[in-house]
Amino acid sequence: MFEYLDGSISYLDLDYCALDVGGVGFKLHISQRTRAELNVDEEVRLFTYQHIRENIMELYGFLEREEREIFLLLLTVSGIGPKVALAILSHFSIQHFLSIIQGADHKSLTQVPGIGQKTAQRLILELKDKVKDISFVPLPVAEELPQQRSSGIEEVRQALKSLGYGPREISFATSTLSGEERLEEGIKLALMKLSKV
Repeated sequence: MFEYLDGSISYLDLDYCALDVGGVGFKLHISQRTRAELNVDEEVRLFTYQHIRENIMELYGFLEREEREIFLLLLTVSGIGPKVALAILSHFSIQHFLSIIQGADHKSLTQVPGIGQKTAQRLILELKDKVKDISFVPLPVAEELPQQRSSGIEEVRQALKSLGYGPREISFATSTLSGEERLEEGIKLALMKLSKV
């Protein structure tokens, strides 16, 4: 139904964002790679996918059209739903995922929560022919940083969670971290931000 939405990021949570489009707030589920590139109050365009099942309607958002295309490709695999597809995109860059499928790397796929050995084998079996004609230009190392930043920030989030903070507090506390901080420094900065609330 929606190709994309242009708006301002009004809120960021661990796995979704609220996008203000002309005064209407849309909740969009996002991958960790997309989340790492978003900032509150930033004007962005998110390519969308609308998922409807029974009485539930959910929107998924992607900064890159290519990420959405791989997401849709994943949904063609039997047993793979939007949440698992998003988990895969959060775990691997597009280029890395394609190389995993082309190289039949079952072991790497099983690192994703919700992906067991049988599901990994099915993913490779059903997608290998579909991705062999997909070409991509390998990204420079610098462009792989969003995943690294996301990983660093995720460690801080987990630390805050273990300290008893809730999702909203964690999202607020980590929203300005670059992901390049050492874990101890990231936790300290997050706690300082929370102490000023």
